[in-house]
Amino acid sequence: MWAQFETSGGTGSSPVAVLLFRPGKYLGSAWKPTGFVSVTGSTPISVTVTYRWTNPGDANAFPTGGPVSSTYVGLWDSFFRIGELPPSNG
Repeated sequence: MWAQFETSGGTGSSPVAVLLFRPGKYLGSAWKPTGFVSVTGSTPISVTVTYRWTNPGDANAFPTGGPVSSTYVGLWDSFFRIGELPPSNG
């Protein structure tokens, strides 16, 4: 299970958080809240998150970085990630 939280009144570059759960328990955040995040797939035990980011010289609303995707799979009281993440400064 998952929930996506967006910045009220925000734009595409405003931080978005994807939080992961199992019934009755919060497992953690998919990654740090950042802009240009979208949930692109899910199953009862997983969620796929796609990330983009701005590169130097990009307009704030038009990122050229990515996309890269990670699938987060719930396992007992934790989760594991398969796939890529954006650069840590992205």
